[in-house]
Amino acid sequence: MKGGTSGNCSITINKDFIQKNYKKSGHNAFINELYFYLLGKELNLEFIPELLDYNVSKRMLKIKNVGKSLHELYKGKMDEKRAMIPKVMEEYKKLVKLGFYHNDLRYKNIVYNEREEQIYLIDFEFTSTKFLDKDDEHIIKPLKTIKSNNKRSNNKRSNNNKRSKKKRSNKHSISSRKKSGKKSRKKSGKKSRNKK
Repeated sequence: MKGGTSGNCSITINKDFIQKNYKKSGHNAFINELYFYLLGKELNLEFIPELLDYNVSKRMLKIKNVGKSLHELYKGKMDEKRAMIPKVMEEYKKLVKLGFYHNDLRYKNIVYNEREEQIYLIDFEFTSTKFLDKDDEHIIKPLKTIKSNNKRSNNKRSNNNKRSKKKRSNKHSISSRKKSGKKSRKKSGKKSRNKK
């Protein structure tokens, strides 16, 4: 498990944790990454590794080492990497549901813990509310397909709900007109009897 761009931070790895020390030029990347690790901790998001420690003035993050990246695990084995995409999608959709896009989703930024069979996302330096991922490794394409299918099915549900509300509204207005018609006939009948 690594994450981070060597140009903006130095990375120390041991079996228990990953420590990232950001340079001054990597300040914004540090702030963005810190935000998502804190969010993961606050919301208890299982797909974000645990933040063990951080120091804002030193721009340091210490993250639990949860496994190996898919890049490391399946080096040169593209079929095995692609076979993991459904599990990756499952976790990535949770991030999207929160309103965020990773924007650097690569096999090196997807960690797998074989013992727990858990996928983790790492390296949130470019994560934002806007979709900006270049998808160099063609991981996002299957996600986009699912997203557009979900949109279509949500639109169908929405249209069906609108139609059923309209039907209920029409039924209500028709029955209201019938009731008001009966009332006006009763009133006019009373008036004509009174005149006689």
